[in-house]
Amino acid sequence: MDLATPAPIVGPATVENAPLVEPATVTPVQPKHPATAEPATHVEPATAEPAMMDTDQLIKQQPSHGSTIPCMPCQHSHAYHPTNGVATNGASVNTLRGGRGADFEGYCGILRAAAKHSLIQLLGNCCMKERDFVAYGEVRRFALLKDTFCFVFEDEDGTSPLYAIPMSNLSAVVEDESDPHPSSNTISPSGVSHGPVGAYETVLLFKDGNKLEYQFTFDVRKDGGMAKRFANAVQNYNKNGEGQHQGGGLQTASAIHAKNVFASKAKYQPEDPNE
Repeated sequence: MDLATPAPIVGPATVENAPLVEPATVTPVQPKHPATAEPATHVEPATAEPAMMDTDQLIKQQPSHGSTIPCMPCQHSHAYHPTNGVATNGASVNTLRGGRGADFEGYCGILRAAAKHSLIQLLGNCCMKERDFVAYGEVRRFALLKDTFCFVFEDEDGTSPLYAIPMSNLSAVVEDESDPHPSSNTISPSGVSHGPVGAYETVLLFKDGNKLEYQFTFDVRKDGGMAKRFANAVQNYNKNGEGQHQGGGLQTASAIHAKNVFASKAKYQPEDPNE
């Protein structure tokens, strides 16, 4: 009978000690060169230039009385109604002030001389005490006097004058409210009747002594001296002559700039109905 071979004798199990391993170390990385940050290049802020528009291409319209539709000077119109969008770089109110400031600035109602009345109309108006009325808000503009020129803006934030008026050949007279000039208009809050007595003062601008060119009407309820300051500035121009501001004959950079702006804007004055 065949029997299996007996299993060999095995010694007791033993555990070998693990070999000693040195503790792991990490050597810090040494930079080749010290890190440096170059300053960022200065970049000028982006600016958007206002769109240029040829004013001669703008449409002329005749507004009805009291209309708020903007338009350009119209045939036989003595009030200027601007069209938005006309811009000239460097001709804002603040730029024209320059470092010396303006000779005068403020809001007022501005009208070109009205058409001359016939003798019959003058006699009729004298007898009937009739006057043409215009609403102050309809003709309210911002006027800035600088070096014998008057720059007329739609408001104080305007980027370019609507038009410019030469002032050195004009004489200024504060109108007598009780005895108004027969060719001037009465400017009132509503445009249909007189406003409060003493609320408005009008300065009439004459050429050659007796030809009415413009009227500037001021709301003097908050500042009673506006009309007189305006008239005095114009009279100083008249004495000193063209290109001479009330401080003397020094031609500053802002004065030269004002002259250049005037040259480009004088042609946009409201048409004189008497020429």
